[in-house]
Amino acid sequence: MSIKSQDSSSSTDADLFMSSKDRGVLEILICEEKLKDRINMKTALRILNYGHVSDAQSLGQGLRKIESRNFTHIIFQARRSDISSAEFLQSALAKCPMTVFLAASFEPTIDNIFSLLIGGARGYLVCPFTMEALDTAIVQATQGEGFPEELLMAKNRNEALMSMTMTNLDRVANTLRQSKKFDILKHQIDRDMEKFRTSANMAKIFCEGGENGFVSSLEKFAERRSSQPATKLGRLRKRLNNSRSS
Repeated sequence: MSIKSQDSSSSTDADLFMSSKDRGVLEILICEEKLKDRINMKTALRILNYGHVSDAQSLGQGLRKIESRNFTHIIFQARRSDISSAEFLQSALAKCPMTVFLAASFEPTIDNIFSLLIGGARGYLVCPFTMEALDTAIVQATQGEGFPEELLMAKNRNEALMSMTMTNLDRVANTLRQSKKFDILKHQIDRDMEKFRTSANMAKIFCEGGENGFVSSLEKFAERRSSQPATKLGRLRKRLNNSRSS
């Protein structure tokens, strides 16, 4: 972990903001069995001015702490300790459904993170983490829109990830083009670019088949996109021609 002090009331992306006052009232529980990792995370959260930080040496101990105390956020290891991470999340959500859960993993490419997102986790943290990454994960999980249901429930995950990424890329390109005519749109460029970066990173992490799966899915998506008409009028003509020939 790289610990660097920063302004605790700074925004972590173009849309989201958490004030020092908001950070100070949070109750965060860390469930991590490795002592060094647990200490690193506690130290980083305190430097970032997050209010009250507690820890548990296992997922089972974390469940017992939930019985006697309320937490606004729980950061938990996405691997088995005395119980599985899926069992922990299911039981913890039943006890405190309003809590924000973040799954932490040194191997975010494996399916366990994605299954935990489907199971109700609001976000994930890639380890080893930086101060900025930890802060961003918490703020996004707290104030962000969460993962699209169409992505979590998609039958073809790679296709859904590519579609989301390329839709965001199209939005960036359109904003850049329109901002040359309308100055009012220039402030939106950073926001749209951040959404594209986030979706591209998610696609790289969660594509089935790893990096090869990511590249293969991107190639297939680009091939399908290239065969489609480039304009709305062209797409309408194609639909009309298809309907006439059928």
